[in-house]
Amino acid sequence: MSEPYLIDRQPLKEQPMKEQPWKRYFRLGLNHHLLFPLTFESVSEHRRTLPEVLAYPEFEIIDMFVPEDGATAEEETAQVLSSGKIPVYNCPLMNSSRRNPNSPDAEIRQETIDEVTQHLRRALGIGAEKAVIASGPNPGAALIVEQTGYFVDYVAALCEAVPELMLMIEPFDRSIGKNLLVGSTHEAAEVVRRVQEKGYPNIGLLLDMGHVPLMNETFAQAVSDSKSYIQHVHLGSCVMSNPGSPLYGDMHPPWGYEFYDIHFFGTNVDLFQLDPRVTAICGKPHYAPANLGFLDKSFDGMILLGLHAKASTPGALLNHNYEHDISLMSVNGVVVGEIGLEALMAGEAGVPLVMVTADSEGAKETEALLPGTVTVSVKQSLDDAAAACYPPSKTAGLLQAGARACVEATTRLKPYTIAGPIELDMQFKPGALLEKLKLRLANDFVDTNRMILKGDSVLAAWNQYLIAKSD
Repeated sequence: MSEPYLIDRQPLKEQPMKEQPWKRYFRLGLNHHLLFPLTFESVSEHRRTLPEVLAYPEFEIIDMFVPEDGATAEEETAQVLSSGKIPVYNCPLMNSSRRNPNSPDAEIRQETIDEVTQHLRRALGIGAEKAVIASGPNPGAALIVEQTGYFVDYVAALCEAVPELMLMIEPFDRSIGKNLLVGSTHEAAEVVRRVQEKGYPNIGLLLDMGHVPLMNETFAQAVSDSKSYIQHVHLGSCVMSNPGSPLYGDMHPPWGYEFYDIHFFGTNVDLFQLDPRVTAICGKPHYAPANLGFLDKSFDGMILLGLHAKASTPGALLNHNYEHDISLMSVNGVVVGEIGLEALMAGEAGVPLVMVTADSEGAKETEALLPGTVTVSVKQSLDDAAAACYPPSKTAGLLQAGARACVEATTRLKPYTIAGPIELDMQFKPGALLEKLKLRLANDFVDTNRMILKGDSVLAAWNQYLIAKSD
């Protein structure tokens, strides 16, 4: 029901300012079932992964649920109680035909109350003091007022059943995500107010940053609408502007980590070694308006891994521009290679290039074109066919230091853009690719080996080339 990272608003003991001052204001946690989404469906996966999350020393809070009673509940309860972590219980969504918190059918509402109360009893068992609940399906504009009344009664019944727990309503969207009844922070706050007026003080709100944009709100507006009731905050993200993305909508994209493995047919990443927070897009899908290279403004930055300097760079290892047939590329007169062109296309999506890992000459090219971008040189170029390579024990440290520097870089670097209209000027060496392009893009050639592709954006111009060169 939330993104993997969260903060919790609870009374805190005095802590010395020299020990991470932010701890005076909130506790940092992790959401177990969103870090390991298979746990929604698999009890065995839930039991396998919970100890790992409980062992993370960086986090004090764990958002979680217990999938069933019996041996599973006994095992996980013991693990949580002995971990020292503070649990916040996340009740699963109730949005099926027989489970609906705002159903006009009183029998269905009662069945839903009974099932959620079971979860809340499990919450008490693991030592939770807070639990997350949500509304049911959006019934349509004509029925929202009526069914909000049913939902208020439902929440009041839960508050009465477990007065020991602070219940927190999590608002969702009514658009491209979960499409639930309570579809704005203001409406959720109004439900809390009405339940409290019934005499139940143990009700508040959870604010999820990943849901806020889906509800067409700003975070400042959401906080303003609910500040009196906020008990818990989820730090998350969403993909809104790219319907072609597999993570479009309320899909809980890994926060800041999506890996696009495109080089040599997208078979370079060992998926067994990936951190569970990383999603890898593997293969060579065409850049197109439907996917935009899978980038949008939800990303804080782009990292380019294993890049080479542009073609004809003196002393640069394997210098080239995508294909070795391309001898020169420029965008509106600015000479670029792979690094520059990828930075421009990311910039058009509103994403800055924050780090490049490359050989020494690729790093120099980045620094000259985009000063301030973090660069990591993992080998020293000797010429176009040789390099002094560093051992993994050294490059691992360099890459880790660069990754840490990216956190700061995302706050100061701006997307790299060139004002349109765009002219992508490309020159080619003699060969099969040149002859193919002469047949397919004859009108765009201005010389025997040179063509100029025009478009409203760099991506649009580049996509013309990608389509033409494909078999």
